[in-house]
Amino acid sequence: MQLEEAKGANAMQESLKRQLKATTQLTAAKTRKAYITASGMLDMAMAAVDRTSDAAKNFRRIRSRVEKVDLVEVAEPLPEPTPNPK
Repeated sequence: MQLEEAKGANAMQESLKRQLKATTQLTAAKTRKAYITASGMLDMAMAAVDRTSDAAKNFRRIRSRVEKVDLVEVAEPLPEPTPNPK
């Protein structure tokens, strides 16, 4: 009985891992698309205020900060688990 419960729990855990990986990939793709859209909007704002103006410099700073946050939030893969010695 306990072995069957352990197998079921393990199967559920593996399924959740696969779902999490797929969700992470979807989130990364959506985040990248949002960044590209926002970057394009900032480009238009810079063009509207003259690319060499102080206002355009502020827009570039905003994009730089958003870019840094995007890079920091990228999840690094977890280390491989070490096998238990028997």
